Amino acid sequence: MHILADVLLAVGAGAALLPSVGILVVRDFYERLHYMGPAGSLGVVAVVASLVLTDPLSSASIKVVIVGVLLVVSNSVLTHATARAGRIHQLGDWKPQKGEKMVSEEPSKPDSASSHKKKTRHPGRKRFRK
Repeated sequence: MHILADVLLAVGAGAALLPSVGILVVRDFYERLHYMGPAGSLGVVAVVASLVLTDPLSSASIKVVIVGVLLVVSNSVLTHATARAGRIHQLGDWKPQKGEKMVSEEPSKPDSASSHKKKTRHPGRKRFRK
């Protein structure tokens, strides 16, 4: 059991170290945000699992699980807020600027011969293009 806990701890440390190296390599603000995703989710989950395997029913393990859940949940929210703040800092507004095209994925119309409707993955989803 301790070997698995050590492996999970090493995975968690690696998931924190590798994105840090990636941040040093890339120059774009938004790419740096993508590199930090694994450190805030995979790394936290691996470290929490390692600590729970080491001492499963202690009060410290319960606290670590609560903090880990909060970190994983807040990771995506904070990443989105940081990206939005970066866009506002860069362009002055988070809304689409002149010259950016809004591309919407319209649901495809079903063939008249088929009786079932085709499903789209993301109906009505919009993307930005420069």
